[in-house]
This record gives sequence, structure tokens and C-alpha cells, in this order.
Amino acid sequence: MATEPNSVPQVPAEIDREIGERINASTVGIVRLPKHKDNEKPPFIERGDLGGSGTLVSVGDVRGILTASHVIDGLPPSEEIGLCQPLGPQHLHNVRLKRDNLRQISLPRRPGLAESEPPDIAFWIIPPSDAGTIAARSIFFNLPKRKTDVLNPDPNLGSGTNPAIWLAAGFANEWTKYPPPQEMAERNERLFQGTTLSGQAEKTPIKSEFDLYSFFVERHSDYDGPKNFKGYSGGGLWRAILKPGTNSDYVVYKILLFGILFHQSTFLENNINTILCNGPNTVYK
Repeated sequence: MATEPNSVPQVPAEIDREIGERINASTVGIVRLPKHKDNEKPPFIERGDLGGSGTLVSVGDVRGILTASHVIDGLPPSEEIGLCQPLGPQHLHNVRLKRDNLRQISLPRRPGLAESEPPDIAFWIIPPSDAGTIAARSIFFNLPKRKTDVLNPDPNLGSGTNPAIWLAAGFANEWTKYPPPQEMAERNERLFQGTTLSGQAEKTPIKSEFDLYSFFVERHSDYDGPKNFKGYSGGGLWRAILKPGTNSDYVVYKILLFGILFHQSTFLENNINTILCNGPNTVYK
């Protein structure tokens, strides 16, 4: 099932943290925000529900959010959306974007296409002023800069002395935290939690002009990830490539965005969850 069953190295904890932090810097949770009451004045109470995840990317001077089309389609017709960033264990949404200021580009889906078939991908273009605010604490992954690394990779990278780790990043709906019932009316806030999980990935053959990857998460004895991946849609499929360091340990060489998550399996097979992803040709071409 997995493409590299024996090649994932045991990396030091600090390397694992570095990979997670670098991926988290380009990952956001997309928050459904209710329309504010006419008599409500800022600062508004932090509230809303998780709509999905997204990946911050740039193409030249254009910066925006790659996500799954169904994440955007599932948002209510509110005036704003919220973004939260996985910079700690739990996160209030801390960026607001006006829906009217976002320009959406989506790949069309033909009628009758199953939920498990690609494409399910969209790009929200963010105005420069909002993008600058987000960039103050996040990183927009440069797609053109890494296109060759992903689509025409060096065959010596990702195996042998330069192993690779597959990861999926996003926010889990089941990890949303609510205030105690007795405080709900006053606070009505939400705490959202995102994380980066390691696993395995492989290209999945399909009869389509779009490519499809499968990411596999094994629920081993010390697994501490979510039970359900609802909320991860729109997050990134990443590949971290390592190289030997000076003291025989590995160091991070490159971290590459490989795809966009959009669908999870509804059952466990051999204690493994499968998440389907729009593949690199769909993302980069």
C-alpha cells in the first residue's frame, strides 16, 4: 500500500518539530463566521465553526489560499470568514477576510462525479493588504519556485541517504473546543486545533486528466491524531526531504507541497485511514 515502507527514518525530536513548524506556517483553518448583529460593535466575540483547512501559497505577486472546492461551497453566505493558524496547541481565529474581497478560481467538476474523484480544488486570491497581514506571522509557499522539485524531482532525493517523510496538515473538527455550557451565552467562543501527521502516500491510478494521491495514516498503539479527519479538507499533502547532517543525524533539506486533501475514507482497513488528495499535476499545472 505504501510507497516507501522502510525508508522513513527515525528523526530527532527537534527535526520533527522543525518540519511541523514549517508546514504549520503555511496552514490555516477556515472558520465559518456568523453575520454580526446590527448593534454589535468591535471587538467582536471570537466565535464560529470550522469549515475546513487551507494552504497558503503564492504565484508571483499573487497570494492566496489553496483549499478544496467543497470547503468554499459549504460556507454560509456571511460577510466574512475567519482564519486560524496552528501556531500552538489551540487557536482562536485571528484573521478576518471580507468575502467580497476574495476572488475564487476553481477547477470545474463534471456532473455526476463521485466525492472521491478529483478535481476538488479551489484557489482564493487574497487582496495585498490582507495578504501582508497574514504574512507577518505565516509563510506563503512559493509554487513556481518548487514546481520543478515536485514535478521533475532529482531521483536521488527521497530514498537512500536522502529519505523523505510524507505528512498531512490540517485542522480536525472533532478537536474544536467550546466553553462550559454555563458560559456559552456570554463567551460563545471556539478553540480550534490543527496538527501535522506523518504517514505514507502513493499515486492512485484513475481514468482522469487529473491526478490523485492517497495518504495513509496508521493508527498504531501510540497514535495521537484525530479519529475523524473532517476539517482536514483543503489542507496540504507535504513531503519533507532529509539529508545527512555533520554528526550523522539528518537535517531538513526541502519541504514540498505535493497535493491538497479533499476526501477521507469512511472505514478503517487494517487499522489504516486513507485520505484522498488532489495530486501535484493538479496543483502545479
